[in-house]
Amino acid sequence: MKRLLRWLIVVVLLLGVFTAVMLMAVRFEWGPQADTGRWLASMSIAAFVGTAVAGPLVWWGSREKPVPGTGNVRYQQSAYATDRSEVLMAGGTIAKDGTPASPGVQQAPAQPHRPSQHAKAHYKSRAEMAGGDIRKTETHNYHAPGSGPGRKPTPARIILIMTATMILIAATIVGQRWYENTTAASIAESNRRAQQDVDRRTAPFTWMMKGPDTRRPATWGFVLDRPITSEEFTDLTRFDPMDFDRIAAQLRPLGARLLPEGPGRPKIAIDTRDPDLQMVSERMESQRSRYGKSDSYRLHLTSDHVSAVTVTSITTTDVVCRPSTAASAILLPPQGEGHVGAIYFSLADPPGTPAIESNDGWAVNIDYFAHHKIDLGQGITAGDLAINVGSVSHQVCSWRFAVEYFTLDGKFTTTIDDHGKPFTIESPPDDPQQHLQYLPAGGDRKLHWVDCKTASVGC
Repeated sequence: MKRLLRWLIVVVLLLGVFTAVMLMAVRFEWGPQADTGRWLASMSIAAFVGTAVAGPLVWWGSREKPVPGTGNVRYQQSAYATDRSEVLMAGGTIAKDGTPASPGVQQAPAQPHRPSQHAKAHYKSRAEMAGGDIRKTETHNYHAPGSGPGRKPTPARIILIMTATMILIAATIVGQRWYENTTAASIAESNRRAQQDVDRRTAPFTWMMKGPDTRRPATWGFVLDRPITSEEFTDLTRFDPMDFDRIAAQLRPLGARLLPEGPGRPKIAIDTRDPDLQMVSERMESQRSRYGKSDSYRLHLTSDHVSAVTVTSITTTDVVCRPSTAASAILLPPQGEGHVGAIYFSLADPPGTPAIESNDGWAVNIDYFAHHKIDLGQGITAGDLAINVGSVSHQVCSWRFAVEYFTLDGKFTTTIDDHGKPFTIESPPDDPQQHLQYLPAGGDRKLHWVDCKTASVGC
């Protein structure tokens, strides 16, 4: 079998053994659980097995029988040298000192039958003939490393190089695995501390407040600091009161301000057995005239921190109220009130009063954050929080929200406002100079605009 074919078979077998062992080792249950570690361990095992198999295969691939000689033959040599040329003729071998012979190769003995030799030399040429061997001494001058005669790739050297390569690959894989295992905890701790430092230098969370809700599908109210004129009133009556966008476009250029139209304070069941709800109910009833309608907001909180951030309380703060200066109120009275699940604050209550949790207009408990918290950070996506803020009757009030939260460094408080300004809410005055409502009036009891200050009907 030719040497090229032998080596092709060796390479194919080595690749097959390495791949098969690696695929078998990757399924071992005692291996690492992580994908990267499992593949590295299987490659290491395959490298060791491949090294063991490589020795016999390389020995077989480099093994080759010598070609039989031609035996004792008689042959004739002739040469002709001219000028300064040289002719060497020998019946045996010609060797030069300084030329290393291949290891394990012996010089063939001279043939017992001498050849017939004939040579001519002219001018300054030279001819050398011998019936046996000719050996000449030759001097080589090598001036650079590796510039001399090279060594032939013997089977032993090939096996040694392949074994060393396999061992180096296996040692690299095992060493990398060992380094990862021994340093995994310290690297994870270092990354955690670095991320905590980043968290400390950035805001714990970001917020976005949407509101107040200015949609008025069925009821609305505006106040102005002056009564509207008869011409302005005539223009107002030309629009359908249910067309809120047209009404708002007519009144806002006059300086009109939109009033809250939320349901106000949540209802509390009379037969409730919760003593806390009973106490809140009694407080609200004693100050019933102070509770006005509410505005609706939606608060969205998010955090990109790796460490945990927990919001444990939201209350009102910096509450300031003053009497409304409105001289005119223009109202489309509600035909009913809708409710949604939310937390409720009343600015009529002292700042810092816990948020009441409501559901469908009914109070559930007096402190939402006593039963809930908002978790942020660690990849958690928090939902929106609906907030209803009740006004104080006949007053204009401003406020901010105080948010209490915890991080790994302790407890903190921040405020949420309206882009650097406090939020505001207004309730119409008790007795404005002009009070317009869209009510059924007259003998036909059809809906008309009525000035409640002068009309005989009740508003």
